[in-house]
This record gives sequence, C-alpha cells and structure tokens, in this order.
Amino acid sequence: MERFNTDGMWIGLYDDIQGMMKDNTLSLEIGDTLLLYTDGITEAWKAGSVKDKRDPETEMFGNERLISILARMGATRPMI
Repeated sequence: MERFNTDGMWIGLYDDIQGMMKDNTLSLEIGDTLLLYTDGITEAWKAGSVKDKRDPETEMFGNERLISILARMGATRPMI
C-alpha cells in the first residue's frame, strides 16, 4: 500500500484553480488499484455521534480505516 499526497487544490472554493495545480505522473502496473477520494469519506462522522461532543480521533471514518478496507478488498477483487 502506498499513499501519494496531491499537490495544490483539485476542487474547492475558487472558480479558476489552474494556477494552483501541478502536473504529476504516476505509473500503474497490471494488478494495481488506484483509489481517488475526497475528505468527505475520511471526515464522515460515525452514526450516532453527537454534535459538539464528538471525538475526531475515534468517531470519524478516518484514513486508517479507509486504507484497511482498501487493502482487504483489493486482495479479493476480481481481475478484469
């Protein structure tokens, strides 16, 4: 499992973000899996958590949980 952080802003609050992006290259090999996601998944709150009483360390979906699911599901995915 490798994580690559993006440079600049891909989407956001500005109409024109062209000056905020850089070109990068990433090579994928046969059998590799690429997951693109936004902070909407990693910052999702656990069901039943109470606003203003939530602990971000334990009640958000989080990066580690996403990585764990991808590692588990990536090993069982069918070949296309």
